[in-house]
Amino acid sequence: MKEMIIYGGVYGTSKAYAEKLSERTGIPVMDYKEITNLSGYSKVVYIGGLYAGSITGLKETAKLFPKDAKIVVCSVGLLNPEKKENVELLRTSIRKQIPEKIHESVEFYHLRGAIDYQVMFLKHKIMMAGLCKALKMKPEEKKTEDDRMIINTYSKKVDYVNFDSLNPVEEAIG
Repeated sequence: MKEMIIYGGVYGTSKAYAEKLSERTGIPVMDYKEITNLSGYSKVVYIGGLYAGSITGLKETAKLFPKDAKIVVCSVGLLNPEKKENVELLRTSIRKQIPEKIHESVEFYHLRGAIDYQVMFLKHKIMMAGLCKALKMKPEEKKTEDDRMIINTYSKKVDYVNFDSLNPVEEAIG
């Protein structure tokens, strides 16, 4: 019974979550870029950073998911997973990255991440500047709590990482 935790990210938060889950479960962990074959695996956990509605490396890795394996996918981002509308938004974006034939059997979780504009790549800074500008232009009564969070934390370092949020993931993979 082979098991694997796979991560995909840019700035290290997904890797940190994956390594912590590996430490807790004893399941090996690997970067998605190193994965070429997952046949024979009975459990696969994918933890990936959420950027512009896509989870880093998920689309490529999902093509390798074994049909009969237990698959758990965790997105890592700034959105608050305690809000129902955020979970629906996240699941919609994830659905676009996973083959339809296995989508129904995949369990999804969202973990809160971190952002540090000092180490961010230019293209991500530009994307966040555009998003922040668009959010500021929204009428105040239409701004969500997450909209305000993005505006208020723009150009700052924010860390929402909480390893306790791995507890339900750990339970799900048994």
